[in-house]
Amino acid sequence: MAIRLQIRRDTSTNWSTNNPILQVGEFGFDTTVNRFKVGIASSETSRWNVLPYLNVIPSELTELAQDAVEAAITAGTGITKTYSDNANTITLAVDSTIANKTYVDTAVSGLSSTSATTYIPLSLLGQVDGVAELDSNGFVPESQIPASIARDTEISSAISTEVTNRNTAISTAISNLVDTAPNALNTLNELAAAINNDASYAATVTTALGTKITASSTDTLSNKTINLTSNTLTGTKAQFNAAITDADFVTLSGTEELTNKTLNSPIINQPTGMVKSDVGLANVDNTSDNTKALISYIAEPQLTRTINSSTDKNKLIECSVATTITIPNDTQDAGWPAGSMVEVRQVGTGQVTITKDAAVTMVGADSQFKTRVQWSTIMLEKRSANSWLVTGDTTA
Repeated sequence: MAIRLQIRRDTSTNWSTNNPILQVGEFGFDTTVNRFKVGIASSETSRWNVLPYLNVIPSELTELAQDAVEAAITAGTGITKTYSDNANTITLAVDSTIANKTYVDTAVSGLSSTSATTYIPLSLLGQVDGVAELDSNGFVPESQIPASIARDTEISSAISTEVTNRNTAISTAISNLVDTAPNALNTLNELAAAINNDASYAATVTTALGTKITASSTDTLSNKTINLTSNTLTGTKAQFNAAITDADFVTLSGTEELTNKTLNSPIINQPTGMVKSDVGLANVDNTSDNTKALISYIAEPQLTRTINSSTDKNKLIECSVATTITIPNDTQDAGWPAGSMVEVRQVGTGQVTITKDAAVTMVGADSQFKTRVQWSTIMLEKRSANSWLVTGDTTA
């Protein structure tokens, strides 16, 4: 007797709607698409909608083959690939820049009329009056470069020689310019500082010298002549008497000229603005009736002065009498950089007073700007533009 086996079967719609679990090894047949599924486990993983079909139908096999061929084709430069899945077609399009046979034939056919001017025959490559070759580094070989063209090594050597010659010439010129000048005066900046940065220094010196007495000249001073060359006083007694009429002096008498440095009568009063000098008092016989003594008076030391950068900067000023010292503003004297200092000392009994121009600011710890006693010292320090610090042994 024949044995017939049947497996579970249903339509695609029923299988999907019911979505049963197929037991391990249990087959299920979809009568709509004529395809099989088989259970792999008695669990949710064996439900119909999860399981794959076991067999591939011819139409699917064709589709898979077409997709595989499309994926295997790679379009190169200038080629465009177009795949139609519905029409099952693959189209390759070539860009117009890719030379085809017709394009190449046309280009070649046109060479006959332009080759003589557009292209160089191979026979001229690397030849005289031809075209140089290029080596593996893209350079013209040494053998094809004319000897008249300088090489890199020759240019470098020439440059090195020229630099050496120029440096030597510059050093020689500088040495000749300095010409063993002292280190403190061998630069333009040092020379400028030495003349106080005065662009008109020659005119300034000329003007200053114009007010001075020269050693080779003879100048008349109030009818009294001083000959600086022989360092003597010349003039008659009458000239001297005529010049001195101040009430502080007595009438001079005698026949001696001033060159003999004798006076018949001494000066009995001290003129205003003068101090007594002991010069000429030595070896004088004061008991003689005919004493000829010279009591001379000299100008009292300077009572007021303004500090000057060219003579007082970073120096000590000693004052033997009461003196007023003035600090100038930067316009009056521009030679005081910040940090400049002046030390002022009272060496006599007269008090020293520090004052300033109206544009200057003067500060100090005690705001007192006078020396306290003899030998007191005051320090003046330039702090900034028109600003000075005053410190030391001061009092009000």
